[in-house]
Amino acid sequence: MTELEFDILDEIYFVTGYQEVREQLMVEEEALQQGFRSLLQQGYVQQLYFDEGVQDYVKQNAPDLDHIAKYHYLATKEGLLAHNL
Repeated sequence: MTELEFDILDEIYFVTGYQEVREQLMVEEEALQQGFRSLLQQGYVQQLYFDEGVQDYVKQNAPDLDHIAKYHYLATKEGLLAHNL
C-alpha cells in the first residue's frame, strides 16, 4: 500500500465525499484519482452514491473508475485491516 493510499483510508473510516478527501489531503488530482482506483481494484474501498429514493448512500454495483470524483467512499473491512497492519 502506498503512502497516499494509506492517507486516503485514513480519511474514509466513515462515508466521505471525494471532494472532502481532496481538500484534506491536498494532492494532485490525478494522483488522488489513481489512489482511489487502486484501492477500489484491491477491494479496500466501496464507492457510494446518494439515492434520493431511499435517502441514503447506496453501494455502486461495479466501480466507476472513469468518474472517481462524483462519488462518496467508505473503507471496507479488508481495507481497514490492511490499513491497521
